[in-house]
Amino acid sequence: MTIVQQKDTTYTKLFVGGLPYHTTDQSLREYFKQFGDIEEAVVITDRQTGKSRGYGFVSRLLMTRLSRSFVHRVLSR
Repeated sequence: MTIVQQKDTTYTKLFVGGLPYHTTDQSLREYFKQFGDIEEAVVITDRQTGKSRGYGFVSRLLMTRLSRSFVHRVLSR
């Protein structure tokens, strides 16, 4: 039996809502690269149609309070 430990993403994973439906994993990653190193960028899609559901998640290697606050202000415009 193999035990898999899950990484705590409390301070490194951001929910990103209100995405345009044409947003891809790659375009989401490209946008967030300006805020630091991105570990993962995923746009959530409908299983049946494959179309974006308008939200996703971005995981950074390191997230500080300052960068979380900055990203929140950018996305709140």
